[in-house]
Amino acid sequence: MPEFHAYTEPGFRRAQELLREALAQDQGYAEAWAALSDCIARMATGGWLDWRKAQGEGCEAAARAVSLDPENGTVLAAAAWTFGMLSEQLDKAVELADRALALHPNSAYVRTCCGWAYVYDGQTQTAVVQFDAARRMSPLDPRGHLTTAGLAAAHLTAGNFDFEGVR
Repeated sequence: MPEFHAYTEPGFRRAQELLREALAQDQGYAEAWAALSDCIARMATGGWLDWRKAQGEGCEAAARAVSLDPENGTVLAAAAWTFGMLSEQLDKAVELADRALALHPNSAYVRTCCGWAYVYDGQTQTAVVQFDAARRMSPLDPRGHLTTAGLAAAHLTAGNFDFEGVR
């Protein structure tokens, strides 16, 4: 995970390699499938992976994670982010986000991933609620830039250019 959190191309490539090694040892490891889907989606958004390849691999990894552990909020949230980002299956992304939040509402990671799914679906007010909650839950989160960027994206998508931003 330190490689993943570095948020660099070499970090993501190494994280992907390590996740694939973990999955080679245990194909039933839902959290590793979810992390792989997240990693692939972030590599695609960074321009470090072919978009078409990322769509196939990322969504396949997300679906596999959900099938292995459909009651795991973290897995569902990662899948919601991946489907929202990489596919046109926004209904699926929102359904996964709703389920993730019902199961695990006290996670900044879950709230942030779900917030992004809502942004992609145009549910900007719901997204703002999720991002605000995530910021309160984990004000010093090393990946807080994802939450802040999501909050900005929600306001931008809503056309709300006059808001109290992050201080």
